[in-house]
Amino acid sequence: CPGLKVAFFAAAATPPLVSPRSFDDIELPSLAFAIDAVSSIAGRPVPCIIGGNTLPILDSILKTGTRYVICPSETDQAAFMEKMKAHPDIMVRVNANPGVFASGDISAVRSELDRIIALVADRQKACIGTGTLPFEADPAIVLQAREYVQQRTT
Repeated sequence: CPGLKVAFFAAAATPPLVSPRSFDDIELPSLAFAIDAVSSIAGRPVPCIIGGNTLPILDSILKTGTRYVICPSETDQAAFMEKMKAHPDIMVRVNANPGVFASGDISAVRSELDRIIALVADRQKACIGTGTLPFEADPAIVLQAREYVQQRTT
């Protein structure tokens, strides 16, 4: 399929379901092998998406060779982004707390987005996203959020 791209979503490795030691001992060797193999076939590094509190396993995630990671809303995002300063060549998607999109309060959404925009202000390779949006998320607010980010970052 033209335009089809591969990304690894390792939901089973989401901390705290897997401890950092177990991640290193069990998950990392297989994940690194798979990312390397698929990246070779795809002709480009593939993203490695792991949610949860990933700060304790960030160094291990980076050992997979991925060039795209997420900074989940469940982790210490300021500490995560501080650590990523040593890796300016890696794209980081910083996730907003998806719960604000169910609040119906556009000012709460904008406040959350402003917080993230400040986190990525000095980074070239960054984007803003969310985890899975709740069913109650108002699509109109999601679209307003996209427009808000575009206005604030262009």
